[in-house]
Amino acid sequence: MKRTLYFLYILIGIMAVGRPVWSADGYKLLPPIVRQESPVTEIERQPNPMATLNRPSTSNLLGLDRDKPWRLPDRGLASAAEPRTLKILALRFDFVEDDDSLTTGNGKFDFRDFNTFYEEEGHIIDPAPRNREFFEKHLEALSNNYLAVSESTLVLDFVVYPLESDSVYHLPQTMTHYGERRPEFGIAEMYIDCMTLVDTTEAEITFADYDSYFIFHAGSDRQDDVIPTGYPGSTPNDLYAGFIVMGEPVFVDDSTYQVREALVMPETGSQDGRVVALNATIAHEFGHQLGLIDLYNTGTSPFITRVGDFALMDNMGRGTVVDLGMPAGSVSDMFPVFPTAWSRAFLGFTEPVVFYDVESLELAAAEMVDAGLEVVKIPISEREYYLLENRQIDIDGEDTYPIADELTTVIMGPGKPVVDPISGDTNLVLTGEYDILMPGSGILIWHVNESVASDEIMIVSNFTINAPVGDDPDSVISDTTILTRYDANMMQVLADRPFLELVEADGLQQFGRGYYVPGYIGTQEDMYYEGNNTALTPNSNPPSMTFAGANSDIYITDISASDTIMTFSVGSDFKSSGFPRRVGYPSIPFSPHAVDLFNDAVSEFVLGINNNLMVFMESGEGYWAYDPPY
Repeated sequence: MKRTLYFLYILIGIMAVGRPVWSADGYKLLPPIVRQESPVTEIERQPNPMATLNRPSTSNLLGLDRDKPWRLPDRGLASAAEPRTLKILALRFDFVEDDDSLTTGNGKFDFRDFNTFYEEEGHIIDPAPRNREFFEKHLEALSNNYLAVSESTLVLDFVVYPLESDSVYHLPQTMTHYGERRPEFGIAEMYIDCMTLVDTTEAEITFADYDSYFIFHAGSDRQDDVIPTGYPGSTPNDLYAGFIVMGEPVFVDDSTYQVREALVMPETGSQDGRVVALNATIAHEFGHQLGLIDLYNTGTSPFITRVGDFALMDNMGRGTVVDLGMPAGSVSDMFPVFPTAWSRAFLGFTEPVVFYDVESLELAAAEMVDAGLEVVKIPISEREYYLLENRQIDIDGEDTYPIADELTTVIMGPGKPVVDPISGDTNLVLTGEYDILMPGSGILIWHVNESVASDEIMIVSNFTINAPVGDDPDSVISDTTILTRYDANMMQVLADRPFLELVEADGLQQFGRGYYVPGYIGTQEDMYYEGNNTALTPNSNPPSMTFAGANSDIYITDISASDTIMTFSVGSDFKSSGFPRRVGYPSIPFSPHAVDLFNDAVSEFVLGINNNLMVFMESGEGYWAYDPPY
């Protein structure tokens, strides 16, 4: 239940308030959300060869400093005095018209009027006409989402071209031409065609003025072609939605500027009788643009979830559908759930606070702002740690509604009607309660192992990432590349050694540590709260242990009842905040010795690892040491 209160936290008084709501003209209220279990649980994506392209952006649009690409930043956006603004250029493309049963639609945008669309489709989610205003509202919805997730530290500024409402750029090929081939050929060729077409025909656009590029195209996406069961589905030549990173850039702005990244998105996700909004997928793919990795297993065919509906960068909340009373049935993907504590910390949206021994910490729900502590970090070693966050389905105890744009009916975010106490007028306000599609409420405990990210793996690519070679569109070029797991977007591939693991409070690691339950996307019992599980210790079930199976000496106890403000205690057998220190994998190790090297009655610690002599001060500071690469 949302509340306003004052509480003492490390001797500093902080006012805890619910996330502020804001109102705007031009909204309309849809029926209140009634949660249902989705018939499609995981994102049942086909094997996606584009995974080799779908790597996190290297652009560092947020300007964060970190000593390794996969580590949390030294200073986040939350520490900055002013919010950061990113400029988005969105471009709309259709294809040569066709009558191809292997793709969704005919290659052209759906410009039916709203009433005709509803009569023929039986729903109002992302309806026609899908004109410039339609995509502007989707970008505004994306901006609303990241403004809430970032606690107003990230602002998105955008423009949609062509500027005429019903005008689009016309690609020279059919959708099948791009979609029937492997994405390394087809989508790469489409990317080149899109950027070249706009660069040579739209004099008003200067690509260098923008930070991010969106390619919106006619039709649906291949990931949502899930019926009939099995792959390929009914329209196997649909294009994959995703974030593309080209191996070779496209030169634009009179060959003075290079572009190599973009979000590729369809006009709709609905097909095969399923009603799917674009909101969650757009938010997920934009996470890649900001540098986030996928948190599902990108090495399987099809992909397997690793942390389910608890994460934007995994299943996005797709396991819960919403009944709006429409003839076509329930809808999924209306709201993107919040990114995990690690993802929000990685993007600098929140600052993790490190604790070793403290009683009765207060942890505010992720959706609340200016409420104090939101992410707690408990180190196990220099590269392994726990992150704790409080996630709540509901923060105000009232019904949550989809708030839609009055003109386009695009879902702008979760909200509610609020009566002005002075005027008596009812305003529709956005509340930021995106986690309403989460499996439950309580504290999530994440186990992070940064050493996985630096693993070097060999990527063998039997394709060319740029234009096809010769007359054969499937000409094969073999290329071998050595990448880290982070660069390859393969951080969650190892079941017994993932980068990010949810410590499931019920003691059943159903996401894959010991075994995997097909279709499992998480439940209320995976969360910590009074009445379920209130402790993670070396002797609890599950126990607090390292990924190597050793005792972590971490004690998280006295977890309170689920609420917008939850409390717990932290204890550790480590008494020095400077330890433990990672020194590398041992090979003929020399056991640590305590020696007073400076005759000051204070001991230093001397050890040898892999022909390296290392010296640490009593505080844990390295006097003569090196930082191992893992």
